[in-house]
Amino acid sequence: MATQEQVSTKPTFSRRALFQIASAAALGSVVPDVGQSSSLFGSDKLGTTRWLRVRSVVELKGEVRLRDEKAVMKGATKTAPVESTSTLDYEEEAIVTTANSSGPCAYRNILEAKTDCRINKQPIKIALRPECRNIVQWIDNANLWLNSPDQPLTPNERDLIRGTIASAFLDEMLPKSAIRIGDSWELSTESSCRIFQLDSVLSSTVKISLVEADEEKAQLEIEGKLEGVASDVPTELVLRGKIQADRKKGIVTWVAMNIEEKREIGDAKPGFSVEARIRLLRAPIDSPTANETLSSISRRYENVEMLKVLQFASNHGGFDFLAESDWSILQENPDQMVLRLVRSNTTIAQCNIKRLPNLEAGRQMTLEGYQEMVSRSLAESFKQFVEGAESITENKLRLIRTVAVGEAQGVPIQWINCMLSDDLGRRVTMTFTMDQTMSDRFANADVPLVGAFQLKEVQAPASSESDPLKVGSQKVGTTR
Repeated sequence: MATQEQVSTKPTFSRRALFQIASAAALGSVVPDVGQSSSLFGSDKLGTTRWLRVRSVVELKGEVRLRDEKAVMKGATKTAPVESTSTLDYEEEAIVTTANSSGPCAYRNILEAKTDCRINKQPIKIALRPECRNIVQWIDNANLWLNSPDQPLTPNERDLIRGTIASAFLDEMLPKSAIRIGDSWELSTESSCRIFQLDSVLSSTVKISLVEADEEKAQLEIEGKLEGVASDVPTELVLRGKIQADRKKGIVTWVAMNIEEKREIGDAKPGFSVEARIRLLRAPIDSPTANETLSSISRRYENVEMLKVLQFASNHGGFDFLAESDWSILQENPDQMVLRLVRSNTTIAQCNIKRLPNLEAGRQMTLEGYQEMVSRSLAESFKQFVEGAESITENKLRLIRTVAVGEAQGVPIQWINCMLSDDLGRRVTMTFTMDQTMSDRFANADVPLVGAFQLKEVQAPASSESDPLKVGSQKVGTTR
């Protein structure tokens, strides 16, 4: 089978569309708390930034687990083998010490970012688009967000450049007080969350010990177990590794670590049991090639909510749009794209996007005709329409939007049905389905998606094979 590559043309999204999706959170300045410097390691002035060249290679092997929606037995799962090699190479300007504060904390100038992966024995390659090489990383209530101000990342690109560990916080592994060879210290839960990109840590036995040191460098070992939450689901990490630090510069210079992780299945994301082998190098640089700095790129973001906006695209369906990162791709094939909106590991709604056959240029469906089509498709589940309107989107597409209510298997359901079309006869439908009890939490989440929607020419698929990221009815991610 030929290897599939992720290819997309550069879309043009207005900043207005970005603002429609991002909420109006205030931009706060970051003033990190100052801790005590170690007597073993020198350090720069805390709260300042420094430039480092970072290169990491992560080799991962294991299996992903998904719910088997077609199985008779409730809770049945499917598994698929996965293996991948991911390479990241970038220049990073990061704040030397970051405590429990909010704001921009690191800037990355990506020089190389790619993954070669095999899922269920099928190959896939993912690479970062050149126009997304400028990346800002932000702390928001202990959560880490990253994105590009030039073009919003796709979900796969975001997962790729997140990597397995956050290099900007590796120096938090170093001791905060005088120690001797053979001494050990615990890695704090706050540092564990930042370094291993977890939502929270429930328990930890992770310890770091000093095994050797001279005037120039120190050799450390890390070992232990973390139990916590990632992407709103329980996860367990077992760590074993070696760390080298530069004593004069007060930085971690390389990491060689094995991470075994078992993560539960989420509402929109698969679970997995994998072992990752990480090799990471860091070195100070005086003259970076980057065309941005942490200060300049931070000014291009009005608030952290803009970092949570991702780009979704389908060459099969001939469309792209922006949406909050709470939306995940559940399924994608030539027939349709299926999204799921999940917050706090609770499913709020599902969205089915389908490309319809083109009409003759200049022809359009009427509101009444679309309502008839919707009521037929819902069949006996349909009860009545409660809304129906026509308008023009910011991207000059004609929008027909209806809201219907009904019942499916005894559960009250609400459907928001949207048809988008242009003067060339191109059409797509978006159907948002939710339990009526979730309508308040949904809060018209369809509006920004529809407003940022763009239609384009359908591209022929590169292969007739099924999507290698799809097992059963769920889409499998390629990174942690």
